[in-house]
Amino acid sequence: MSLPLPSGPGVYIPFWGCPLSLLSDTGFQFCSKLSQAVYARLAIRKVATSSYHPNGNGCVERVNHTMAQMLAMVVNERHDDWDIHLPHVAFASNNSISAATGLAPNQ
Repeated sequence: MSLPLPSGPGVYIPFWGCPLSLLSDTGFQFCSKLSQAVYARLAIRKVATSSYHPNGNGCVERVNHTMAQMLAMVVNERHDDWDIHLPHVAFASNNSISAATGLAPNQ
């Protein structure tokens, strides 16, 4: 079960606008009838990657790999404080300029 984040769509959509498309896996939270109705109402094109095939979304897998490496540098020896460091690692990742695009993910 997934729960909404306090800074979820209620903050994202008014600030950035509605996304034109959404790329996700085929998890229930993205493919339910309710989700489909929301996509239709907001005119969001839904694109699904293959289930159990992470290579279907290679860009995200690369970011996940990089963030895992960054977390490994800052967690303690027991690796049980990753949740404390994750917001800082996400901030660093979101503000790093991509060599491929010349832009940061948040631009």
